[in-house]
Amino acid sequence: MASYWLTGECRNYKKGKFDRVSPCCSFLANDCCYGGFEVAVRYDCIDLTDGAIVGGELYYLVVGINWPLNPNARMMLSGSRPTRVATPSP
Repeated sequence: MASYWLTGECRNYKKGKFDRVSPCCSFLANDCCYGGFEVAVRYDCIDLTDGAIVGGELYYLVVGINWPLNPNARMMLSGSRPTRVATPSP
């Protein structure tokens, strides 16, 4: 998994865990502020073959956008695309 803050914020680490993100300015706090924007992507793969079961492989791509409006509210949108690749049986 990888993520990047387009507006320069960072995820704080406090007392052994990740803390909430505070955008540099809250949504509509002034005329030109829209909060923060983070894009994230994750890629997974799994082998579905086990013994006599030939299941192939599954690849999974997830892309998301996080929009923290202020320190207490955020909107999240994500989409995923699974792809199964069949392998020939022995």
